[in-house]
Formats: sequence, C-alpha cells, structure tokens
Amino acid sequence: MASLRRFVDASLRLTVNPRKSAVDRPWNRRFLGFTISRRGVGLKVADKAIDRLKHQVCQHSRRTRGHSIVQVIAELRETQLGWKDVLRRRRGAEPAAGPGQVDQAAIAGLPLEAMGQSGLP
Repeated sequence: MASLRRFVDASLRLTVNPRKSAVDRPWNRRFLGFTISRRGVGLKVADKAIDRLKHQVCQHSRRTRGHSIVQVIAELRETQLGWKDVLRRRRGAEPAAGPGQVDQAAIAGLPLEAMGQSGLP
C-alpha cells in the first residue's frame, strides 16, 4: 500500500486519503452504501445505510413534531421512493445473503405503498 501511495502522490500528483483507502477483504469494506457479500457474488445494502434509513423514519414519524399525518406521509413517501431506487439497483446483482433479506430489512416500517395509492399525497 505504501508503494502504491508513493506512486499516486509522485506520478499522478494526487493525494490519497488514508482513512478511506485500505487493503482489505471486499466484504469488510463499504462502497457507496453497498457491501459485497462473503457468501458468493452479490451486493447487499450496508448496515450503516439501513440504520440511517431507520433513523430517518423515526425522525419523520415522531409524535411531538406537530405535523399532520398527510405531511408525514408525504415525507416518508419521498424516503421510500429513494430506497426503491437503491433496492432496484441492488436487485440487478445476485442475492447477497438470501432471497429478499435486504428488501425486508430496508423496507421494514415503511408500509406506504397502499397509502400512496389511496389518494393521499
């Protein structure tokens, strides 16, 4: 790693961030919110990204926020649509740890599909 860093610094005149650059097994590293599964070829959503989603849902649905249910549903719907795109990209790869495992973990607590179709914004 040190020789590679010297090459990038000297020849390419780029700076290497040592905190982000590491030599490790692919399943121990995270890249753009995804990790590569240890059990075969496949992507899974990183645990930190799923925790961030759960935190967002809790923040949007707090009882002491003072927003109407329509506003809360609209905010949660935006979050859900963003995660649908993430999971659609993930489905293009082979299943990581089992069929549907990531989808259930990421969508847990977001039963908004029916609400979005019921005429609410």
